[in-house]
Amino acid sequence: FAGPLVGALLRPLGGWLADRHGGASVAIACFAAMVMAVALMLVAAGSYAAFLGGIGLLFVASGISNGAVFQLFPQVFARLHAGEGGRSASLEAAAALGVASGIAAFGGFFIPKAYGTAVATTGGTGAALVLFLVFYLSCIVLASWFRARAPPPRFA
Repeated sequence: FAGPLVGALLRPLGGWLADRHGGASVAIACFAAMVMAVALMLVAAGSYAAFLGGIGLLFVASGISNGAVFQLFPQVFARLHAGEGGRSASLEAAAALGVASGIAAFGGFFIPKAYGTAVATTGGTGAALVLFLVFYLSCIVLASWFRARAPPPRFA
């Protein structure tokens, strides 16, 4: 329970960092930290200390990125509805946040299931870690691509 607690406690830090440095930049940095954590866990297979350190870094980075990504929703919808007034953008951002929260909650099922399936089929967690590594790398690519196409507006 300590890992999710750490992640939840760090969400406000992610929002604060996103307000100062941009949500996409903070999210990309967190995804990179997640890649490093999983790579550490893969390279140091069999080391409990490396696994514990990697999983700890994953919880820290995921908590911070959660705050940063959720800070992006109002910006994206404000850009989509520029000139129309704020009500429509606010409603759509709130709905999108709800959907994203529901999808994020699925991680509580998917991540342990991936570990269990990997152990049952291969005898180790390596297959699940490779899957997570590919996912985090794809997050970096997607976030960087969309960020490069249209930088978010800076709010004072």
